[in-house]
Order: sequence, then structure tokens, then C-alpha cells
Amino acid sequence: MKTVKKLIFLSIILVVVVLGVFYFVKNSNTDNQNIGGDVQELKDNINVLILGVDYIPNTSSQRTDTIMLLSYNSKTKKGFLISIPRDTRVDLGRYGINKINAAYAYGGTKLALKEVSDILGLPVKYYIKVDYKGFVKLVDDLGGVDIYVPMDMKYSDPTENLYIDLKKGNQHLNGEQALQLVRFRKGYYNQDLGRIEMQQKFIQAMLDKLKSPSTIFKINKIAETVSEYVETNLPISKMVWYLDDVYNLNKDNIKMSILPGEAKMIGDVSYYIVDEAKSKEMVNELIAFISENSKKNSNSDAAIPVLANLDNVNKNLKIKVLNGGGITGSAAKVSSLLKEKGFNVIKIGNISDFNNIKTYIINKTGDKQIGAYFSRMFEGSVVIEDNAGNDKDADVIIILGKELNYNIQ
Repeated sequence: MKTVKKLIFLSIILVVVVLGVFYFVKNSNTDNQNIGGDVQELKDNINVLILGVDYIPNTSSQRTDTIMLLSYNSKTKKGFLISIPRDTRVDLGRYGINKINAAYAYGGTKLALKEVSDILGLPVKYYIKVDYKGFVKLVDDLGGVDIYVPMDMKYSDPTENLYIDLKKGNQHLNGEQALQLVRFRKGYYNQDLGRIEMQQKFIQAMLDKLKSPSTIFKINKIAETVSEYVETNLPISKMVWYLDDVYNLNKDNIKMSILPGEAKMIGDVSYYIVDEAKSKEMVNELIAFISENSKKNSNSDAAIPVLANLDNVNKNLKIKVLNGGGITGSAAKVSSLLKEKGFNVIKIGNISDFNNIKTYIINKTGDKQIGAYFSRMFEGSVVIEDNAGNDKDADVIIILGKELNYNIQ
């Protein structure tokens, strides 16, 4: 039986994409370079190649079993993700006709960037490369992922030390189980395309998990995992600074597609043949989508009325103030000021580490005006709406960061 290939390390990809790309876009005015094909960069767009690399046991060979292109528009806050089947037939020049997953093996990231650029007609300068060990660790760092498994999945291949055994239904998967999910393909009628569709559903599930307020307390562990298992030419070091973009990201503003084409046997080799006309049409439609900035697709809460004064706030709200930035006495000081204004502070304390950069306002009341009001007290703070949170004791939790600048009045 054909070896089931290790692939997709999507949770790490998701973290790097959502955090790293946002950091890059906000801090760089450098235009993307034209690396392959007769293409033209669109203003405000950044294109990033995502590679999931599989290390073949007992060899020095590497293959990219996951190939995706992310395009993100910094002005509209919209993006798209195109999955490219690993069997896509390409001409690798002096390496001859081959599958696109061989591009990295022959020419590294440079050749992989060129081939994806040529196929999609888009300039691609930046890349993210990850491996499966990081995938497992990150899912475990996040406490697992909830997702619907569409069928009983059972498969084994001792040569790859691969054993898949998942049951159909809603499941809470740990890292190893999640890896089984994204590696499984035999049960899908359309094989690799079915697996790619599941991978994209897994991205959605990971985004939901990543946006959970509990992630704040794990972000430093996640950053360590990303640092250990990810190679990229995007600047990652300060990605934690822009965690608020994760919480403000609307899934409706991210479209996921598969490169149009069909599987075909040529000789004794199975290839995926790209439908060039449909691919060009798809890319043009996706570019139009991320270039459109309408109120309908906006994540802005600008329309939410901000309470004008303290008298309109229920002072009986139960508030927790936690030191997350390591500034000595900050929780006590802020708590004292809130109490002077008549607020009911029920607890002050510390979180597990002091590496939070920003201040977070976790609003559990269900009333967005409350979150907006407290956010005004802390310049640069991030509001997280957590109506269904586990902490039933508090109405508002304020986690103070290193960049603490407040005006409580």
C-alpha cells in the first residue's frame, strides 16, 4: 500500500501567518519583488508561500507535502489562501517535468517561490516553512482543537510509524490526533482534494481556538514553539505585539480555495493538471475580494457607542486586575484607582508570566459598550469579547501589559 505522506502543519502556519504577516505589513514599506513570471505587485498586498516540509526517514531528503499561498491586504484586512496540490505538474527547467513538491527538494525555497509565482501569476517573495513536530506541539500548547471528524479514519503504515485511528463525530483532538486527521486521505473519494478540504476546515478550527481569550495566557509558549519549529524570511520576533489582529480577524474576510485542475495519469505517473483559464479567473476574483473595503465586511466596532462618562457604567461590575507585564505594583495601583472611582474590584494578582506587551480587557458582560469604555482607560489596549468564558466570577478582567499607559477618570 502506498505510503501515506506526512503533511500539513497548519496550526503553526496559522500562528505565523496571522501574527507574523500582520507584523510585517504594519512595519515594512518595502515592495515585494517580482521573482517569477510576468506579474505586477498590487499595492497594499503581501503574498507568502507556506511550505509544510516532510523529512524522509533515514535520508537527507526533504519534500513539501503542503504548499499554500497566502495573500493579505493590509488596508482592507482581508486575505485568501490557495492550496496547491503537491502532485501539480510543472516544468522545473533543468530538472525537467516533475511534481511541484519536488521544487523545494531541487532548488530550495527560491525555486519553490518561482514555481508558485509562475502558476498563480502573482509575485511571491516571502515564505514560511514548518515541520510536523511543531504542529503536534502547538496543538498541545493550545490545549487541543475541537473539530468534526467526517468519517471513521483508520489506517496504518509501520514503515512510516504511522497509525491513524479516529472516530466519526465531534472530537476534541490533541496534537498527535490532529496530525492523524490532516494526514488521512484514503477514505476520501477524491483523495488529496478531500484531504486539502479537511486541512482548510482545520485552519478554521485553529483560528477559533487561537481567538479564544485563554490563548492570551499561552501566547509566550506558542511563540517559543513557533521560534523553534519555523523557518521564515518574515520578521517573527515581535509578532506577539500584534496579537490584537487575531482577535479582530473575521473568518468571513479570509477565503480559502484550491487550485483548479484535475488528476490525470501521464505514462505511469499521476499528476494534477492545472486548469490555467479557471486558475486565472479564480485569482482575479480573489484579488478583487481582498481589494474591496466595504462596511459589510468590516471588523470595525467604530459604530459601537462609547459611554461618555462614568455615571453610565454599572459600578457593581465585578472586576479582576492582573499583572501580565511585570511592572511592579501595577495591579495594585490600577486597582486602587478603580476603587477610588467606585468600581468593585474583587481580585488583584499576577498571571503565570510577565511577557504580555499589550493590556487586554476581557469583557464578559455581553455589552460591547462596557469593553469600549474600559479600553478608553488604557491606551493601546485590546478588547476581547468573551460572553461564554469559563470564569464566572468576574464581569471584566484587565490584564496589564508592559506597554501600560492608563488614564482612569
